[in-house]
Amino acid sequence: MSAIEQPLSPLASTASIPGVAPVALDLDALRTPVWIYDTANFRVHWANPSALALWEAESQAELVSRDFRNGMSEAIYSTLVSYLAEFESGRTITRWWQLSPRGVVKNVLCQFSGVRLDDGHLAMLCEGLAQELVTDGITGDGSALVSMYARGGSLISANPGFDALYRSSVRRIDDLFDSASQANALAELATRQGRHETDLRLRTPAGERWYQLEVRAVTDGSRAGSVIVTQLDITERKHRELRQHALARTDALTGLANRLGVREQLESLHAAGTPFALLYLDLDGFKLVNDTFGHRAGDTLLKRVAARIRETCGTGEGAARIGGDEFMLVLPGSAWAGGADGDLAARADALIAALSEPYSLADIGPVSLGVSVGIARHPHDGLDLDTLVANADVAMYAAKSRGGQQHAVFDLAMQRSVERKARLVQGLHAASREGSLALRTRPIVDLRDGGVWGVEGLVQWLHPTIGLVRTKELVGVAEECGLISRVERWMWRTAFASHRRSSSGPRTRVAVHVSGRHLAQDDFLPALIGATRNAGIAPEDVVLQLTESALAMDPAMTVRILEAVTAAGPSVAIDRFGTGHGSLLRLHELPVDTIKIDRKLTRVLEHDPAMVHCLADLARGRRITMIACGVDTPAQRDALAAAGIHLIQGALTAPRAASDA
Repeated sequence: MSAIEQPLSPLASTASIPGVAPVALDLDALRTPVWIYDTANFRVHWANPSALALWEAESQAELVSRDFRNGMSEAIYSTLVSYLAEFESGRTITRWWQLSPRGVVKNVLCQFSGVRLDDGHLAMLCEGLAQELVTDGITGDGSALVSMYARGGSLISANPGFDALYRSSVRRIDDLFDSASQANALAELATRQGRHETDLRLRTPAGERWYQLEVRAVTDGSRAGSVIVTQLDITERKHRELRQHALARTDALTGLANRLGVREQLESLHAAGTPFALLYLDLDGFKLVNDTFGHRAGDTLLKRVAARIRETCGTGEGAARIGGDEFMLVLPGSAWAGGADGDLAARADALIAALSEPYSLADIGPVSLGVSVGIARHPHDGLDLDTLVANADVAMYAAKSRGGQQHAVFDLAMQRSVERKARLVQGLHAASREGSLALRTRPIVDLRDGGVWGVEGLVQWLHPTIGLVRTKELVGVAEECGLISRVERWMWRTAFASHRRSSSGPRTRVAVHVSGRHLAQDDFLPALIGATRNAGIAPEDVVLQLTESALAMDPAMTVRILEAVTAAGPSVAIDRFGTGHGSLLRLHELPVDTIKIDRKLTRVLEHDPAMVHCLADLARGRRITMIACGVDTPAQRDALAAAGIHLIQGALTAPRAASDA
């Protein structure tokens, strides 16, 4: 091997390491093929044993004697010359290259760098990093196609791989690309930058293929102004990437887009300035199906829901499952985002109707779901995507809070409600620790003697900036943020202690609320009885009022808990009877001895004496104590008394507490 002076490649020496003198490496010992190609003389200057095998050479002398001028296209030669210019700046080039030693076609992943020979001129140091045998002779992953075009665009030269694939179908650079404008744009970029690289899908006689494309500008010599195009076939790799890209953006269960997929669609619409409407869907009742019949049934149901959503989508519209039982529908176009609200409402209602039709599940039978839909429009309801999605979510929860099975269009009032709730949740953590909650009591009066039958304890909170937060809102917030047991137990302790201090004379009761989440806790009953013992009152004096969430619990579980409660002494009341879950069915199912008529029903009773007598007969027949709430007028009081309902609450008996609910 000739001496190698001033090597430019890290393979040839350690000259690039600061402070270390150049030391020649033993290239013969490398297992990878390494050879030096003298571009100026069209010959291999030297090769190690592995390279001799790659080149199908009998010996070093035989390989060095080969003249590569014969059969080398001008396109290939010009490409190799352009590489030398880049080696001068220390650049290393890695390319798949097609070699044909003794007629055997091989694709070799080559790393090219510059190295100076003993006479000072620059040659090319080549290392074969990987190789594959080409058997079809046309194209495949790893095959490099090289073609050269004159300034006017006509084909000057091409390597054998290019000729084998395109034959005579490419005569000009325009024929290689989809359009003349695309070809001109790439040539212009190469002229301006020296070279330009991109991944591009091209039509070929073998079908559409993906190529890693390099376009080089020839800047000197007789071919100045021409361009060299090198195509590296990456079709299989690109297909894998596209499959992975699609999988990463697709929900595996339903086949709809996932959160990332719909986000990219929204970003595309947003970047293009396209108005659109966003529908945020939540399935009402899915959790019950999933918990009752298992995850397999739940998954089947989700796939059926997704199929129905997909059926409702028109051209350009997108559907996604964004988690659990939540879905999203994207409706592009001003007809949805800026058109009549009635059109959008009709579309949402049609979607709700379609998704609410029963689903037939094997071994289970028909299953029905409800749907709550929140709607936000871009740009009307949010200029940035995060705000828009959040507002659609807010609208969905507004629809759910109104009973579900309906849609709600976002408005600022909803936003203010969400902000208020967020401030309450944050403040309630501190309030429950610092003792800034307050107890209000409302008397329950017996019309027969005017005496107080009992008092109802209500928890309220004077928020430092919002003001008075009343019981209903406070309990709802406490349930959502997981503080309900802490709040209700504070109310028990405070109400029981107050009752103990004020109980002189005839026996009175103290009524306190309990929510579903609190009732289901294992230590609920010990905590309740412990609170009565600590306050010094009898458990029999306590009336436990079941809130809406407690009445919505599984009946069998609720019965077991309440039977244990009544066995320990407290009595149980259904609160807000006549509305929501406070129905006759619950009265039949649960071990209760008291019902509190909701104030809305009390207003009806004033004008419907028959219903008053019906309720009174019900109470007497089942030996149930009945308390009428919201008694605000003498007419209401008199109608109730005439029917035999004697226990009342309301503004008529405690004016200052009339709005405490």
